Amino acid sequence: MASFLDFLQVNKHKTFRPKKKFPQGTLRYSLHKQAEATLHSGVDLRHAVKLPPSENFDDWLAVHTVDFFNRINLMYGTISDVCTRESCPTMCGGSRYEYLWQDGIEYKKPTRLPAPQYMQLLMDWIEVRINDEHIFPSSTNVSFPKDFRQICKKILTRLFRVFVHVYIHHFDRIRELGAEPHANTLYKHFYFFVTEYGMVSTKELEALKDMTERLLEPSNRRAPIPSANAFRS
Repeated sequence: MASFLDFLQVNKHKTFRPKKKFPQGTLRYSLHKQAEATLHSGVDLRHAVKLPPSENFDDWLAVHTVDFFNRINLMYGTISDVCTRESCPTMCGGSRYEYLWQDGIEYKKPTRLPAPQYMQLLMDWIEVRINDEHIFPSSTNVSFPKDFRQICKKILTRLFRVFVHVYIHHFDRIRELGAEPHANTLYKHFYFFVTEYGMVSTKELEALKDMTERLLEPSNRRAPIPSANAFRS
């Protein structure tokens, strides 16, 4: 079976925005390549998210936040043709979870939006931050801001909601594309990372709790699609 990274490479034309990259020759580029090589090696994903000895956690967090943005963005891009205002009039995960958009600028109050509009605003919101050299500096000579970890928590929490919507509402499309094992690998990698470092709250993770438990079982039985309380922002 092709690796998830191979799948992304084949389907990279489906992404709906340019990828953020760290410049070659920088420490963060090296960490990115190291993390990528670890995934290619087939190492256990629980081990893959561990901070390498002597490395700085904020660098590790920056690299993974950017990589998850790129890959989750691409995953959504592969099914975006079936995620429309008509099929998905709200950004939700089943009947129990609805996500309202708020950015403090154009949307000052939590606002109900169609899923594709929410996704577009979310990816734009993240892209602005990861391309901001004051937040995600390419050079190690520039310090991360004091609230860097909180920013990453917000980014990763919102990216988790993409998984919720895609798994609950568009998993048939994922299967149709033959991407189920690849999406599951991405989700497990993301889940192990955010739980290892407490980057997404337990309350937020409840939306996919049943599926996650089954996905992580040694037998890897197929998880039922979970029924999915309204989260704001």
